[in-house]
Amino acid sequence: MVVKLKNAGATVSALTLDPTVATVATNLAVSGTLTSTGAFTASNGATVSAGGLTVSAGGLTVSAGGLTVSAGASSVQALTAAGAVSFGSTLSVTGASTFNTFTNIADSVSTNTVVYASTVQRSVNGGTAAAGVGTGTLFQVEDDSGSLSTAAAIDATLKNVASGAVVGSLALRVQNGASTSTIVTVTPSATTISNALSASSGLTSAVTDASNSAVTDVATLSHSAGAGANGIGTGLVFSASDTGSSVSNAARIVAKLTDATAGARQSQLEFSVYNTAALTALTVAYNGITFGSSLPLTIQGAINAGANTLTVGAITTSGNLNAGANSLTIGAITASGAITAGANAITGGAITASNGLTVSGGSIAASGIATTVGALTAASLTVSAGGSVSATSIPFTTGTITANGAVTCPSLSATSSIAVTSGTISASSTITSNSQLISSVSDANTNTAISNLKLEHIVGAGASGIGSKIEFYMSNSVGSSALAADIASSYTTATSGSETAQILFRGRSGGGASPSNLLVLTPTGSTSHVALTVSGTFTASSSATLSSTLAVTGAATLSSTLAVTGAATLSSTLAVTGASTFAGATAASLTISAGGAVTMTGGSISASTTAATFGTLNANSVATFTVDDANSNAATDVLVLKHSHNAGSGVNGIATGIDFQAEDAVTTTTAGRIRVSLTNVANGAQASQFSFDTRTSGVVAATIATLDGTNGFTTLKGLTVSGGSISASGIATTVGALTATGAFSGTSATLSGSITAASGTLNIQNIIASNSITTNNGLTVSAGALDARAASLVKTSVIQPPSPRATFCGI
Repeated sequence: MVVKLKNAGATVSALTLDPTVATVATNLAVSGTLTSTGAFTASNGATVSAGGLTVSAGGLTVSAGGLTVSAGASSVQALTAAGAVSFGSTLSVTGASTFNTFTNIADSVSTNTVVYASTVQRSVNGGTAAAGVGTGTLFQVEDDSGSLSTAAAIDATLKNVASGAVVGSLALRVQNGASTSTIVTVTPSATTISNALSASSGLTSAVTDASNSAVTDVATLSHSAGAGANGIGTGLVFSASDTGSSVSNAARIVAKLTDATAGARQSQLEFSVYNTAALTALTVAYNGITFGSSLPLTIQGAINAGANTLTVGAITTSGNLNAGANSLTIGAITASGAITAGANAITGGAITASNGLTVSGGSIAASGIATTVGALTAASLTVSAGGSVSATSIPFTTGTITANGAVTCPSLSATSSIAVTSGTISASSTITSNSQLISSVSDANTNTAISNLKLEHIVGAGASGIGSKIEFYMSNSVGSSALAADIASSYTTATSGSETAQILFRGRSGGGASPSNLLVLTPTGSTSHVALTVSGTFTASSSATLSSTLAVTGAATLSSTLAVTGAATLSSTLAVTGASTFAGATAASLTISAGGAVTMTGGSISASTTAATFGTLNANSVATFTVDDANSNAATDVLVLKHSHNAGSGVNGIATGIDFQAEDAVTTTTAGRIRVSLTNVANGAQASQFSFDTRTSGVVAATIATLDGTNGFTTLKGLTVSGGSISASGIATTVGALTATGAFSGTSATLSGSITAASGTLNIQNIIASNSITTNNGLTVSAGALDARAASLVKTSVIQPPSPRATFCGI
């Protein structure tokens, strides 16, 4: 049943409606309380002037004309309004409500406090609230299909539901296709905006707090992407309208993690600008500041980089760079462009670069700096290829200098080392290094020489004798730095197109004022003015002439002529493949000490003035000793072998020998010896003897024969003549036999062995034999005696009778 109330203009003081019926009120005025326990519909301007409106079930529907509740609290289960609804006091709606226009006016006598005109409540029916519980307002709009679609929503939630400690959150969501996106989130600690924020009249972020001596973060930009990696960052873009009325990016600031390791992060800040395309102008990192490549830096004041690195394209100071009485301390400056300091840029104390000064492709100009204002000091100075460092009056004092470009200054002092890699160092005065001067070039040349150091002497038109030199200074006994030696190169002929030069090695001797020549190298030969001592290998591919002593303690090899006009001493091997001349005026011209050797390969050794004294002489071919003199009919001693006693005088038996060696199945060994000894060493009465030794059964046997002025030739192992004849005025053998296959003729023979003439005639003046005498062709004793009393005489042919003076004994 539906009850319709029509009371046009009538006023009801109070009205209670039965919940079992639906009530429709048209133009109904209630001056008291209107209560409906069922559905209630008000149309055509229903009013409740006092007491309020209560609809406990079924809901309240307001159709055309509206509903006005002027006073009293109102409560409805649900509200559907097609017309205007006005409540003078509070309205509590427990269900979903739908209305066209809703106006809630809070009328209060308070002039400076907040009065809530509307309250949206959320309770939990039958449970306990948890974090995330909330309420909200949903905004729906009719779409092009005639349906209501959600456009936006405002959500209010509790992040902490603990009574007395609740924490709330307010979120503004907008529809984005099939889902909504949270755009703004407001909490007690932060306001989060999830997409771009546009402010037509500017954006201001301000924090007011009590911190007056510390930094407060006024704005925070955050980028969250789960687990970050190296390079993750947050950026700030600056845009402006261009001439085409388009908004274009003008600049950007980026903060990124170069190392995203948790607990050990490293970051850098990048400032980018546009030159048609974006380029990084400045990078601020934990380990230094870097300016973009080819970008100039103009600084009106001072530059202080601390102990870090400052990297820029070019630095231009419009004013002076003034270090005052102290020092300007920087880490390192790397300039790919030019550094221009002006005419009076550096004044005051010293400039110290603790990590080095590097110039890549640019230049440093300090054209008007006086040396009295201080020194330029750097831990290291590096000039890359194409760059240069120039100063006309101030010296450079650095630790290590490495030059790939040009370094020009009056004087240069390095406390560590100077390395010229591929550039040049030019000093009109001096270059000083307290450590090393290194020139290093790295290129693709694998089999050609390049110039590492260039010395120039420019005077206009040069003449013979002009040159350049390197001087060597060192401290003497009183601590003074004194010139010790120099290496010079000069023109012997300076004529253009016919230049001829020499290199001179000179050193001081005996405190002389200037160095004297030690060694001179010319295109036609080399001259040593002092003794030449070679401890290692000495190799000469052309002739070598020494006017003084040659001393070789190591191996020496010459493929051409060696000429020594002084004494030569070798304690090691000298190998000469060409002809060599030793012409000492005194003493022996060539001395080979024990363990030394001379090896000849196809050449010869000529001692033109005095004898040569050898230890060991090795010849890979026939060794020839030649003396060229004026003797045409007399003997000349070509080779002299000497043996002297180093601890006193010789005694009888002192000898000089020749040891003949040959290679056996394993090594080189003695095959035989010839020795000449003094049998009488008395001065003025000397007597000598030759002895001949051979090897038998692996050992050197005893002497087999001797020759002296008293006994003549004495054989101890017999004498055999095969195919020839023996003629001797005196032959004595004490042991062995005398065997001749040819004729034997002698004045006397005394043998303890036998005498055999196998095929020839035995003709002797005196024969004394203690053994047999055998002849196959006859025996002739022309004078003297044939004494064979202790022997037998065997003949195979005629025995010629002795001469009248001959005597036969024992026959």
